[in-house]
This record gives sequence, structure tokens and C-alpha cells, in this order.
Amino acid sequence: MTSTLNIDRLVADPSQFYFVVDDVSDTASIANYICAFLNSNSGGNLYIPLETGFPSVNDSTSEFIKYKKLYDTVRSMIDPPTLYSMSVIDSESGPVLVISVPAGADKPYLSNGTFWVNDNKKIRAANRSDLNDMIDVSLQLKDRWERKKSLLDESEIDFDRVEKLRTLGEKTGRLNLDSDVNTPLEVLRDLSYWSPCGFTNAGAIIFGKHPQKWFPQIRSQILLVQDKKTDDELISNWFEGSVLVIAEQMFQRLSAINPTKSHFIGNSLGQSDLRKYDPIVLREALVNAIVHRDYRTFTSGLMVTVYNNRIEFWNAGQLNENISVEELSQPHHSFPNNPDIAHAFFLNNYMERIGRGTQKIVESCAKLGAPQPEWKQDSSGVTLTIFASFTE
Repeated sequence: MTSTLNIDRLVADPSQFYFVVDDVSDTASIANYICAFLNSNSGGNLYIPLETGFPSVNDSTSEFIKYKKLYDTVRSMIDPPTLYSMSVIDSESGPVLVISVPAGADKPYLSNGTFWVNDNKKIRAANRSDLNDMIDVSLQLKDRWERKKSLLDESEIDFDRVEKLRTLGEKTGRLNLDSDVNTPLEVLRDLSYWSPCGFTNAGAIIFGKHPQKWFPQIRSQILLVQDKKTDDELISNWFEGSVLVIAEQMFQRLSAINPTKSHFIGNSLGQSDLRKYDPIVLREALVNAIVHRDYRTFTSGLMVTVYNNRIEFWNAGQLNENISVEELSQPHHSFPNNPDIAHAFFLNNYMERIGRGTQKIVESCAKLGAPQPEWKQDSSGVTLTIFASFTE
């Protein structure tokens, strides 16, 4: 069942949890591995080498049908039903199907009648101790802020945004819903943002038309420091609406104040444009701050402060207890504080499947020739500082 594919060359982060299955038709093994990822604390990726000439899901309608059939077959073997993503990537050995699975929010999961767990990169049937641990974790997750019921009703939900998420998610292969999921409410139900009891807090701040009326803490701020010497003369921009709208508007604002200058390339006469900040870094820093911040109290917040030589991204809250500030710039597992919010950003193509945002920030700063970013954490929250590649 294990492939000889050189996985370390295929994945960008070799420290992540992953398995390789050498036969795409071995749906039982695929389901068991996915089940083990769901029952873990960090999720993982499954890699399946495909035959040469296997087209990308984005390039062929007929391939999307085949791709979705595999998804539906495997999903039917897992209980309770859950969502995960599939995509096709290229490797030295040919195309590879990647199944990315987040840690499950409704543990314990079973497939083919058995509860599976990941034990030192090997899967096995869960024992009583494993099940007790998973049930304890599941009870804690059900009490988290994201899953609590909000006060919003259907009139306050932007269903056009729901349809946009569904269309984009299906187009990119990141979302595969059952064929009987037709209405926006059914989409939200399958994504755990809505139930007959109402919309969750996560669903409210992701899809609400004016969620700041109920959750004023989602308002976010960009401060522009105008004076280069005294750090005075502040210009303040406030952003409100759903967290997806806030992310889009704040990124547009940061992009508008990200100048470019021409510089010579080495010893040649040629010139090239150099951005003050890599747009990838701005996007990843902003998305991380929005996705991982603390939304539980009205006093929490998010602020981006733009200086002449640096930008500071601050968000209320603390890092997950499983990761330290020092580990953020190194390969590490993804431990989102708000997995439901993170999933919406993933489906909107604002996040990668394996949570490599902090590593991308480090790599992109190095490519731009800017100083390395710095993270710090104190009682007020987490601050990421990125530095300019040049100053005016």
C-alpha cells in the first residue's frame, strides 16, 4: 500500500503529517487515512500518484466528474460526514492527487466501521484511551466561540457571498458537496455554519451583511504613520463588514500604499521594478491576523500600523498552545485557533491547504532582499513585523 514516491521532494514542508497510497482505486485505505487525520490534532495530507496524462481538475469538466466521484465514494465511508479538499499537482514522477484533511471538529470519526488514529506516522485502530481523549477534545471544541449560536437570522446573511464561495470552491476543487446540496442554507449546513437552531458565530462573521452590529470587535484598523522622524501625524482607516470583506478591503488599501522603485540588476545595465513589500507577504500576514485572532470579547481587535520602514500586524489573542513564536518561522504543523474561519478563507483561495503562511512570509521576504520578519507575543496579543526592502 505504501508508494516509493520521493515524498520529501514533493511536499514543501517535510515535517507535516502525510501518507502515500499507490492506488487511487483503493478507496478503503484512502478513507481510513483520512479518518486518522480527522481524529488527529493537526490533520494532514494524503498523496496518491496518478497515471501519466491524468488531467488537472481545473482543465477538464469530465475530470472534475471523475474527481468528485472519488470524493463522494470516500466521503460515504466516513462517519460523521465531513469536508476535505482534493487537488492535482505535478511532481518529478508525474501527477499526484493531494487530499488535504483538517483536524476534525466532531471527533471521533470512523471509516469502514473502525475508529482510526495516526500513531507516529502509522495508522491503527483506536483503543479506549484514544476514544476517551477524542471525546474530551470534541466536547471542548463544541464549546468554542465559533460554534456557539449567534443572534443573526436569514435576513442578515449575504447569500450571494455563500454562492460565490461555493462556486469558487468547486471551481478550484477545494469544495466538493453532495449532489443533493442545492440551496445556500444547505451549503452552510454542510460547512457547519448553520443548523436548524441558527447560524453559528463563525457563520455570522463570515457571511453576515453587517455583523459588526452584533460583533463590534471585528472592526479592524490600518494606521498610517506620516512623519518619518517623529512617527506622528497618523491617518486612521477603519474597516467593517464580514471578515472576508474586511480582508479584501484591507489588502486593497495596503496594496495602494506599496510603492515600486526601479533598480539595477547586478552589474548589468538592465533595470527591474522592486516592490517595497512583497504582495504575498502582505496577504499572508493580513490573512493570518484575521484568521487566528481572538474574537471572543468586544475588547479584542486587529490593527495594522504602517511606518516608513516597516509594517506591524497586531491581533488580539495568543498562539495555539502547541506552537511557540520561535517555531513560526520554521516548518511546523498548522494549529488554527479558529478552524471554521480558516476553512472559509481556504475555500476562497486566500489560504494554502497546509497552512504554510508563516514560512511563505519568511521565504518571500528573503527573495525580496528585505530583513527577516519578526514575531512577538505578549499579554495583549501577537505582533508580526515585516520590514521594507527600501525606504523613501
